[in-house]
Amino acid sequence: MMFLFESELRNKCSYQGTLPYWDLSLENTAESFVKSPIFDNIYGFGGNGPYIEDISDDEEFPVKTPAEIPGRSGGGCVQEGPFANPTVPIGLGSSVESYPHCLRQDFSPTLVASALRDEIIDRALSAPTYGEFNSHIQGYSFEFDGLTLHAGIHLGIGGAVGKNADMYSSPGDPLFYFVHGALDKIWNDWQRRDWPARKTAIGGPDTMFAYPFNFFGDVPYENNTLQYLLKYPNFGQVSPLAT
Repeated sequence: MMFLFESELRNKCSYQGTLPYWDLSLENTAESFVKSPIFDNIYGFGGNGPYIEDISDDEEFPVKTPAEIPGRSGGGCVQEGPFANPTVPIGLGSSVESYPHCLRQDFSPTLVASALRDEIIDRALSAPTYGEFNSHIQGYSFEFDGLTLHAGIHLGIGGAVGKNADMYSSPGDPLFYFVHGALDKIWNDWQRRDWPARKTAIGGPDTMFAYPFNFFGDVPYENNTLQYLLKYPNFGQVSPLAT
């Protein structure tokens, strides 16, 4: 996904740089997160949406997280910065049909301070195997205490109703690519602690929410290998994990 995005920038927008990464360890407290330069209205991507306390209207908020997000502080459409009042053309959810809607942000500094704390990052980097590393990245449950780096940064930005909290259409938020740049950075850090052994280390289920992430019950799956085919219907070619 990140490679496809970078390729599009190069091939269609004449971009000559590389995708930047976001070092989450520098901004993983409630105070540092909200002050991150990435949310600057001039030099960054803009900040939170206006706070909307009542998000119970299913017509206005058709997609919400299954778990309550403590400390959510936004929910409205982004009104400042370079991406103020944009129209996201497709989504919500898994739909690829035209459905113009605004870009919502719903920051939860409370969640960030828990899910991205130094202990969680260190636990992932200290994992002896890819499987354990992946578990520490993806999380242990959908309960607050079980959320770690992947869900933590998505929901830390997206809260309950923000675009980054939408599992399927979160790439509609420009910050999605910084979120996954951050995760790739941590993966790279882990690999380089033992590069010969870890440069081709891979694993985990080929089916969403299969073991060890079977939070909603057991589902059939196979373990990923480097030959597993990544499929991007509608916008990308089929390619193996190892390219």
